[in-house]
This record gives sequence, C-alpha cells and structure tokens, in this order.
Amino acid sequence: MDEQPMVSVTVCVRDGVDWVDGCLESLIAQTYRPLEIIAIDDGSSDGSTEKLLAW
Repeated sequence: MDEQPMVSVTVCVRDGVDWVDGCLESLIAQTYRPLEIIAIDDGSSDGSTEKLLAW
C-alpha cells in the first residue's frame, strides 16, 4: 500500500471575515493529498459565517 495518510486541518473562526478567504485559499493550494479542511465558526457577527458558507 502506497497511500498517504489523511491530514485534517481545523480552522476555527470568530469575527475573522477578513482572513477567511486567504486562509482557505492557502490551505487549498497545498499539494499534499488527501487533505480534509474543517471550518468552524464560533458565533461571528461580522459576516464570517456567510463567507464560510460561500466556500
């Protein structure tokens, strides 16, 4: 078996709407696969939730 192990990255966001795009773009640009990205919003009031849902 030559499979790579799955890597999971958890992104925790609270009122970080200005950082969401850059963070997720950077993670998606990584060449390692398989990669799982889990993004969690903790009650943001600045539009972070909507930005995450758009991804």
